[in-house]
Amino acid sequence: MRGRFLDGLGADRDYCDPGLAPAGARAVGRWPPEAVYDALLQILGQRISDEIDPAKRTKLQQFRDSLLQIGQSVAAEVLASLIRSPFGLR
Repeated sequence: MRGRFLDGLGADRDYCDPGLAPAGARAVGRWPPEAVYDALLQILGQRISDEIDPAKRTKLQQFRDSLLQIGQSVAAEVLASLIRSPFGLR
């Protein structure tokens, strides 16, 4: 867990704004797994298998193939940036 203290906001006391650290959020399913790239490929593979619309299946396959072409480091960095943004992390 992580938190930050806020100045008294006009009062003589401080307030704590607690939040989960990435490891805690991951443990309760509110944060993606360490291997976000592998998790994404697994999810895409399942979606491709489940998709009955040939056009959508083709687009999912193209997306998966594009991820494979750009590589794990680039894809994981982009995904991690997207995920961290709402949490105020950089």
